[in-house]
Amino acid sequence: MAKRKPRRNAESPRQLSEDEAWEIALDDHPEYREGIREGTLPEEIVDERGEPMNPRLHLTLHSIVEMQLATDEPKGVAEIGRQLAALGVSRHDIRHAIGDPLIEQLWLMQTEGAQFDEGEYLEQLRDVVDSYR
Repeated sequence: MAKRKPRRNAESPRQLSEDEAWEIALDDHPEYREGIREGTLPEEIVDERGEPMNPRLHLTLHSIVEMQLATDEPKGVAEIGRQLAALGVSRHDIRHAIGDPLIEQLWLMQTEGAQFDEGEYLEQLRDVVDSYR
C-alpha cells in the first residue's frame, strides 16, 4: 500500500489516493485490519445496533466519504464536515453521518437506475447538520 500523507484540514481541498483513503478507513476501524490482511474478514457481521453489515462495504463507504471530504467533491461536502465538527460531532461519526445519505444515493442508482443527484445529496447533508443543532 502507498504511504499515507498526513491528514489536512478540509479548508484546502487536495487529491487523496484510493490507497490513502482506504488506510484512513482502516485506521477508523482497526478491528478489521487483520482480517483484511489475512483474508479472513467475514462478508457479514452484526453491528453495534444488532444489524447485519458488510465490513468491506462499510470500509469502502468510509473511503469514499474520506475522499469527498479531502477534495470537497461534490462542492460543499467539506463545509458540511466542518459544520458537523463545529457542532461537536466526532470525526468518525461525521463519516457515518455523511455516509448515510451517500448510501441512499447509491441505492437509488443501483435499484432504480437513477443518476447521482448532487443537489439532493447536498440537501440531505444539510438536513443531517440541522439534525445535530
